Amino acid sequence: MCRASLRKRIFIMDIKALNTETLSITIEREHCTGCMRCVRICPTEALRVRNNVVQLNEDRCINCGRCIEACTEDAIHENTTSVSVIYGYPYTVAVIPASYPVQFPEAIDYAASKKALYQIGFDYIAEEAMLADLKTSLIVDYVQNNPDIRPVISGNPAVLRLMQARFPSLLRNIANIDHPLNIIGGHYRDLVCREKGCPPEDVGVFLIASCVSQISEVRRPDGLYPNLRDGAISFREIYRAVRGRTEDLLADRREVDLYPAGLSLALADLEAEKAGEKGLKTLAVTGVGNVLDVLSRIENQQLEGYDYIVLHCGINGQVGDSLNVENPCIAGGKVRNLVRKECGPGFDTEDLLRRSGNPGFAIKPLQPKQVMQLDGNIAKALEKIRKIQEIRNRLPGLDCAACGAPNCFALAEDIFFGKAELKDCVIHVKHLYDGVQRH
Repeated sequence: MCRASLRKRIFIMDIKALNTETLSITIEREHCTGCMRCVRICPTEALRVRNNVVQLNEDRCINCGRCIEACTEDAIHENTTSVSVIYGYPYTVAVIPASYPVQFPEAIDYAASKKALYQIGFDYIAEEAMLADLKTSLIVDYVQNNPDIRPVISGNPAVLRLMQARFPSLLRNIANIDHPLNIIGGHYRDLVCREKGCPPEDVGVFLIASCVSQISEVRRPDGLYPNLRDGAISFREIYRAVRGRTEDLLADRREVDLYPAGLSLALADLEAEKAGEKGLKTLAVTGVGNVLDVLSRIENQQLEGYDYIVLHCGINGQVGDSLNVENPCIAGGKVRNLVRKECGPGFDTEDLLRRSGNPGFAIKPLQPKQVMQLDGNIAKALEKIRKIQEIRNRLPGLDCAACGAPNCFALAEDIFFGKAELKDCVIHVKHLYDGVQRH
C-alpha cells in the first residue's frame, strides 16, 4: 500500500461514525453468490465476502451505489420510499434531478416524463434544471470570494461523503453552497403553503432519486437535503409505474413548462463549461476511479491551476447515477440535444432569492468522518500499521480478492482485528501445501 493510503488511516479525525440508519442500500443475503464484483468496486473497502455471502461494514459505507451497479444477482438494491406514501399528504411536490427526463424510451419525451408524475399523483413538479443559471452564478461568486482556495470543488453527495472518509484535508476546498435540489424543494414547499393557505406539514416534498446517495442525504439528520425530509423515491420505482402508461401520456394534452437549457446539470462537463464561460478555469471528472485519482492529485497540490472542478461518481455525471436505467452515453446524448434547443421559459429566481434570506445559499462546512481510522492516537496507529504490514508481507500481494477482501492490505487489516485468518488467503495456503508436498 502506498504511503498516502497509509497516512489516511492515521490522520483522519476522531469523531462519531456514520449513523447506520441512514444507509440507503439493502443486502438480500439469500441472493448473494459471493462473486466479489461489489467488493472490488467499493471505494471505501466497506464490503467483504465471508462464507460466500457479502457483508457490509456500515460505518464505512458512503452510499455511492456502485455495488448496486456491480451486482448481477439482485442481491444489493436501494432502500427507498414507496410511491404510495404520497397519498397521505393533501399536496405533494416531486423534486426531479436534471437527469430524470432523459431516462425514458424515445416515445416518452421531456414533456411526457413530467406528465407521468402528475398521472401518478403529484400536484407540483420542481426541477433541478430550474436553477442551473443560479448555481453557476453562485459558484462563480464563491470562487471569486475565496481566492485562497484552489481548486474549489463541487460534487454529488457520494463524492462529498467520500472526501469526508478518505480526503478530510480537502474538505476546505468544497464549495459550501446549498444544492439546487434542496433549494428548489424548500422554495416549492413555501410556494404551495402560500398558494393553498396550508401549514408546511400538509405538503409532502419528495425527491425522485437518481442515486442511492441522494436517498441517504434525505434520511440523514445532518443530510444535504433537509428540505426534502418527507422522503426519496427511487427513479426505478417511478419508471416501473410509468412504463405501461405510454399511450395515456401521449394522449395527455396538458401544458407543462420545460427547462431544457438547465438539463446541463445532468452532465459534469456541461456544468463545468457553464462556469468556464464566466472566466473560470474548470475541469469535469466522472467515474469513481477517476475521482479518486484526481482527489489524490489535488491533495498532492498538483491541480492548483484550476479554479473549479466538478466531481461525480457516475459515468458522464448525473446521467450515470446508480438508480438510472438509460445507458449514460445515450442519456448524455439526449441531454446535449435538448440543451442545444434552449427553448422554453427561464425560471424567475427573484421570488426565491427574496424569500430565502440567504442570498449566497451558504451551508455549514462538512466535517471529517471516522470511517477508515486505525486509532485516534498517532503513535498507536503507527504501531498498528507496522503489525498489519508484517501480516501483509506474509501474503502474496496479488490483490486477487479471492479471500473475500478487496486487496491484501485489507485482508491483513481483517486478520489483525480478528475478522479473518491467514488461511483465508487461498494462494498462501496453496504455497504451504506445495511446500509440504515437496518435502
